[in-house]
Amino acid sequence: LMPIVYSIAKKTNKSLLYYVLPMTAGLGIGSAIPPTPAPMLITGSLPVDLGTVTILALVLVIPKYLISYAVAVPFAKRLYVPVPENAVLAPEKKEGAAGGPSFGLVISIVLLPILLILVSASAGMMTADSAGMQNFLDFCVFIGQPYLALIIANVAGIIFLCVRKGITMETVESVLAKSLQPVAMIVLVTSAGGVLRYVLDYSGMGTLIGNALQNANLSIILVAYIISTLMRIGVGSTTVALTMTLGIVASFPQISTYSPMYLACIGMSAMFGATSFSHVNDSGFWLTKEYMGIDLKTAFKSWTLYGGFCSILSFIVLYAISFIWA
Repeated sequence: LMPIVYSIAKKTNKSLLYYVLPMTAGLGIGSAIPPTPAPMLITGSLPVDLGTVTILALVLVIPKYLISYAVAVPFAKRLYVPVPENAVLAPEKKEGAAGGPSFGLVISIVLLPILLILVSASAGMMTADSAGMQNFLDFCVFIGQPYLALIIANVAGIIFLCVRKGITMETVESVLAKSLQPVAMIVLVTSAGGVLRYVLDYSGMGTLIGNALQNANLSIILVAYIISTLMRIGVGSTTVALTMTLGIVASFPQISTYSPMYLACIGMSAMFGATSFSHVNDSGFWLTKEYMGIDLKTAFKSWTLYGGFCSILSFIVLYAISFIWA
């Protein structure tokens, strides 16, 4: 999406922040809806079904995006970020040039891994009445494993978007190398965060933080948000922060007394905390900094503060919903 953002910002002569911040907010909103990792982690850690989490996520989509856009505008007005000189712009369509892939084909490839994961989740909840049916369900569960589903989608993209268009394998290899390069840093940081999670677990530090906040007679939704925010700031990885927070909150004895919707609110508050205040120990911070071509000071003043404000305001909306609905 960045070449498109570069092109729009260059034509309008506006700050990159006008487009980058709302775009990333939109991408972040999608992480609250299954089958992304966050709702799966919530349902796996708390006694709440995926349907309840999905309903709450859909209710929060519009207010969360409005908040994200409203916060982005003053940041963009305050900080002007030009398009980097080495930015790769979206190619302009030339008259008489062959058309690109259809919208239906592109969206099908994008949705393919999501559909495979949904099929896998559905097959895992079914009961087979014969050996043949059981083998079929096992196969559906297998192909819907996240890593395999993404590999299948990549292969489909190479075949339908490259090979059938006559693009050489050398070009495909070059494109894949550039597009997959940022993933290495993400995998490294996430792995290191996972190691830190067990260090905190075995040292008892995570439980100590949770008990201290619980003894302060705070709402468990607020407790989950505070723990998750602290973990996010300390660890950096959203997934690790969310996983650790849900593990701590799930150990509270009163967790079994809450309604399904209240449990969903607890899980969602942990997710909002896990996406707040991205800084130097988060791979997304560095990716955004490099894509926008800004220095560390500007990255802190824009990306870090923007994520924090959006997280706090989204949590306030969720907290209000928990009083009304849950």
